[in-house]
Amino acid sequence: AALRLGGRAAPVILAVGVDACAAQALSSGLSDARKTVLGSDEKPAAPVLFERETLDWLVGLRDRPVLVAVQPMKTTYDDLKLAADGLAITKNEIYGAVLFTPDLKGKAKKG
Repeated sequence: AALRLGGRAAPVILAVGVDACAAQALSSGLSDARKTVLGSDEKPAAPVLFERETLDWLVGLRDRPVLVAVQPMKTTYDDLKLAADGLAITKNEIYGAVLFTPDLKGKAKKG
């Protein structure tokens, strides 16, 4: 992802159905990769959490490019549709989407 985004502004992560800790980890990981691969010193913006009840999350995008993060079994079609409608209004550049799959090691039942 860092190589594909080389030469472009660091995106804001829009987390749709991804919890805050996971979104922060994704943002930090992308920032670290950009620093390692591209030598970028650009500080990442804090991830923005999609909220169905308000449009306050749109303010957090601050005219920056967006990378949408979704998670299987957590991101609903309705939430993703509302997020897409909001992004269409703001006309932020969309770099793409990331399918976030958390590490499930240690969560399997033993026996």
